[in-house]
Amino acid sequence: MPLTPVPPEMLQSSSRHGPASGLDTTGMSAYAPPPVPPSMLHNDLRLYKLLEEINGQVRQNTLLLQALHKKQNATDLGEMDFDFPLTTFTCVRNIEDRIANNQEAKRSLTRYLCSLGGATPKDILHRILRHIINDELARKFNWRGRGVKSPFSALCLAKGVIGTVTTITLYDNTNVQKC
Repeated sequence: MPLTPVPPEMLQSSSRHGPASGLDTTGMSAYAPPPVPPSMLHNDLRLYKLLEEINGQVRQNTLLLQALHKKQNATDLGEMDFDFPLTTFTCVRNIEDRIANNQEAKRSLTRYLCSLGGATPKDILHRILRHIINDELARKFNWRGRGVKSPFSALCLAKGVIGTVTTITLYDNTNVQKC
């Protein structure tokens, strides 16, 4: 919004500041904002109320999620003894042996990985992978095992990760693999 120019008679002497000078002595300029239309005030008030409602809902959702997380952690503590992040091929083999034929271990792993969360399928996948395998070991894997690297897709752990992402989102396996 452009400033209204100050009339020349108000700027006669820059050294005098008093009521006769026409300048505001509190340090503010003589500019007065134009009146705000009542419809704009009404819209602003509506937006403010909507933001307050959203804030209240976010607070309520946060409390519910925290309660669910505490409840889930309390029930899963006895089951979860996965040693993440995995650092060696031996650790990977140990996890593979545990989840290969044990349905309860697979369910426990899925519940645990679901608790890591994320905003998008790609974000969920990245959070899970960063949590379960360290960077050094991850460099020794790729999806198909091309070159001198090991195939991550052949692991039961990979199937568990994909199953977890498809459980959380509504993506199918093909779309998860594209992430």
